Amino acid sequence: MIKRVLLFTCVCTLAVLSTSAQTFRNKLFPSNEISGEEFKKQAINKIQSLQNYLEVLVKNDQNTSKTAKNAAVENAVRLFSDENRIVEVNSTSRPKPRKLKVRQYLVRIAFLSEKVYDKVTIRFYDVFFISNFKKRPDGKYEAVVSMSQKFTGEGDRPYSDVVQKNIQIILVPIQKPEGTYYEVKLGDISITDNNI
Repeated sequence: MIKRVLLFTCVCTLAVLSTSAQTFRNKLFPSNEISGEEFKKQAINKIQSLQNYLEVLVKNDQNTSKTAKNAAVENAVRLFSDENRIVEVNSTSRPKPRKLKVRQYLVRIAFLSEKVYDKVTIRFYDVFFISNFKKRPDGKYEAVVSMSQKFTGEGDRPYSDVVQKNIQIILVPIQKPEGTYYEVKLGDISITDNNI
């Protein structure tokens, strides 16, 4: 009975996250009606949504189903401007960061929690904008967010690190009869400082 209640709670939480992501993703904003500050708030919300999905992926218990993890991957991918966005990851065995496409990165995170470590924790903190939105030649606007990420893997071979990362924030223009609207998306995530 307890397992059923926990499974129901997990599914409901994922459904709420998915619904809020869907609402946010479909909400378009006219460029002349919203300030850069409002876009920045929405970008921070997207980064928080990414962390929420990562928390589902790193759960290593019987109450988090494969279906819930697959849904978390799909919803996390939708936060990005496209599936070709790159996420850099580090390791003590490699001197340079490894570049993974966003879906590959998310699946790898789930694998680490299921096969490599007994418990995985990923936390973002000190999240702030280091640039304002600037128009690119392709008509999209871009800004950069800096954050610290702490990764902890517990088990037979424990591992922990803290890295500084930059995240591209992209405003994707969408043409409508009433004008141009912008949707906030995540871009590439790069490592700027490796503190391991």
